[in-house]
Amino acid sequence: MSMYLIVNIIGVLVYLGIAFLFSKKKKAINWKSTAIVLVLNLVIAWVLTSFSWGREAVQAAADGFNWLVQVAYQGIVFAYQTGLPQTLVGLRSQ
Repeated sequence: MSMYLIVNIIGVLVYLGIAFLFSKKKKAINWKSTAIVLVLNLVIAWVLTSFSWGREAVQAAADGFNWLVQVAYQGIVFAYQTGLPQTLVGLRSQ
């Protein structure tokens, strides 16, 4: 088992543990639906990382968010024209 997989499993367990700790009605937790959602999440993650079209979809979503951040940066530059560096969090105004 790779270390990356172990870290991810620990992350999921910590997330579920935190959700359990903050739950007001611990006995009312529907563990079957929780397990179904967890398995569905794992299947979607496997599909998006195992197939080229899945990786392309993730890359397209990342490119879309990158474009959105760049547009927002341009708005910041327009609104606050003075006092801003040319790069903000690694983004360059174009």
